[in-house]
Amino acid sequence: MVSKHGGAVALGGSHFYSELDGDWHEAANILRRLSKNTYCLQWLDLEGCAWIQALTWEPEDTSSSTTRRTTRARGLGHAALADSGNRRRADAAWEASAAHVGPDWNGAWRQVEYINMFQGWMPRDVQRVQSMPAGYVNVQLLSWLREHGDDEAYADKWGDGSVSDWVEREKGCRSTGVEILRRRRKWEGRWVCVDHGWEVGVRVRRGDGEGEDE
Repeated sequence: MVSKHGGAVALGGSHFYSELDGDWHEAANILRRLSKNTYCLQWLDLEGCAWIQALTWEPEDTSSSTTRRTTRARGLGHAALADSGNRRRADAAWEASAAHVGPDWNGAWRQVEYINMFQGWMPRDVQRVQSMPAGYVNVQLLSWLREHGDDEAYADKWGDGSVSDWVEREKGCRSTGVEILRRRRKWEGRWVCVDHGWEVGVRVRRGDGEGEDE
């Protein structure tokens, strides 16, 4: 939640640094519940959303942290070891329940055929992009700016903000889109168009497998 009297306020159980920590558990859980009530959804517009990575987020393996706790407990006596065993069982139960946190792209959202992951704006500062460390998004963005920087058709995409933050979020959007496509291919699901907003119009695939702009 964002208030005009202050900054963003977390309404759920996640702390303020969840995004920095890569912890999308709460957002993924909300999306999973939403997906179970939107079986007929075909177009998913997430323009400007900061939690795109929650679409495919999965919890990390907790076995290493459990092992470390057990090792420490061995030096603290039987009581500590028993306590560690209880926590280990709790960790195992949590891990099992969190195995499928987010939406099922071949289940509840199997009919989704278009996802808008555009961040809502694109940087226009060529010099700032050139000064950043080399990366595939930076190179593509620089090439895109040189080609469309003076094109009025793209004027509504320009915006001001942190270029480095934009690039990092774009990387997250790209990896999320790739993961969704991978899951669809794995189970021979429907093809989905992932739109990052770099083009004018929407590229979709018709039933015959060919693309068209809308």
